[in-house]
Amino acid sequence: MPADPEKIKLAHAVFNDIRYKIIKRLLHKSTYISDLEKNLKINRSTICYHLNILEEAGLLKSEYEILLAPRSMGKAARKYTINLDKLNEAIEALIMFGDELKS
Repeated sequence: MPADPEKIKLAHAVFNDIRYKIIKRLLHKSTYISDLEKNLKINRSTICYHLNILEEAGLLKSEYEILLAPRSMGKAARKYTINLDKLNEAIEALIMFGDELKS
């Protein structure tokens, strides 16, 4: 039976070292690109690329918020949150593909 394209997309989205680090960080709390850049020590364009892949797969949700910090007061920033339901689906897909490889 051919693999479900949605499951392949989910498995591909999480099967990457940088995306794994982003997911791991977002499991602790929702955050902004600038926080990911600072904490993961990965440049902004790379983070944006991987966030886009994760969001297209449905693993992340994002929304714009108006910042309240003194330096950024009034600026809009995109805040990212993990979609736990999709993450569970991705984990199930990885397990399924692993089982298929063992057969």
